Amino acid sequence: MHVDRILHDGDTVTLGSVTLTAHKTAGHTRGCTTWTFRVHVPGEPAAQLRNVVIVGGATFWSDFHFVNRPGHPDSYPGVADDFTHTFATLHALPCDIFLGSHGLYFNMLEKLARLPKEGPTVFIDPAGYKQFVDSSEATFSKALAAQRAEAQ
Repeated sequence: MHVDRILHDGDTVTLGSVTLTAHKTAGHTRGCTTWTFRVHVPGEPAAQLRNVVIVGGATFWSDFHFVNRPGHPDSYPGVADDFTHTFATLHALPCDIFLGSHGLYFNMLEKLARLPKEGPTVFIDPAGYKQFVDSSEATFSKALAAQRAEAQ
């Protein structure tokens, strides 16, 4: 397989008339990437563009190790720092339309059920984005604190 280029934090990719920006949000995986772009929502004023965030991942599995301790090395070097950076990045991103690599992140099925009656504005969900980021960060912080306490 041929790789055209390696993307780094802040790099862009243009697909047709849409330019996506890559944001390194490692932790979930080392190469996890969150994408952002701007889009016009049908029915809104032509000049209005919305900020879209597609979260790559902000969750972790129960067997993740954030603290290097005997018999339980960290999942990879710097994983806790990566998650901390990820949450800082996600908090800083402006978001009108919240999407994710997993539909569960942004209540996809519920929004799809509402779509026929309400139209594409069902995806405008800055509060849902904030709640997802806050909840994911709280879950991480709790797990990190518990692992640090165990390492004492």
